Amino acid sequence: MYQMEIQMPYTITDIRMILDTNPDAAMRAVCAIFRNQTDYEKSVRATVNKNGYGFRANHAKAGSDLALWMTRGNDDGIMRRRVGGTTTYNGREVSRVWLAYEIAGWYTEQLATIANQRMEDRDRRWCEGEADIQCEEYYCEENYEV
Repeated sequence: MYQMEIQMPYTITDIRMILDTNPDAAMRAVCAIFRNQTDYEKSVRATVNKNGYGFRANHAKAGSDLALWMTRGNDDGIMRRRVGGTTTYNGREVSRVWLAYEIAGWYTEQLATIANQRMEDRDRRWCEGEADIQCEEYYCEENYEV
């Protein structure tokens, strides 16, 4: 019988380890946080709603600017540029990679939630395209904890 490997949810520690070792992951993390900003917050590059999603007030401008640079000005949060270059942060010139690490490191809990939600969405899409028996095997009690 076919047995699919079940991935465990990402923990905050997992996210921190990924961010600390992968500059591309840190840049993508900034884009993911930017996607959680409301449309209005994206347009004004500030935190307006205190809803626990997106950037905190102290990172909103720098995080939004960095994300908009990486997305080539699109507010969809999809990264379209490679890692690199410099930008201005708190009045000094810094590497964009450093800034991505600096910002993303504060959002590991939000990033773990995003990563786990994406994993659940991917699993759901996979099951929608497969036979019922495959979904039952995948989501049976011995393979999946609710």
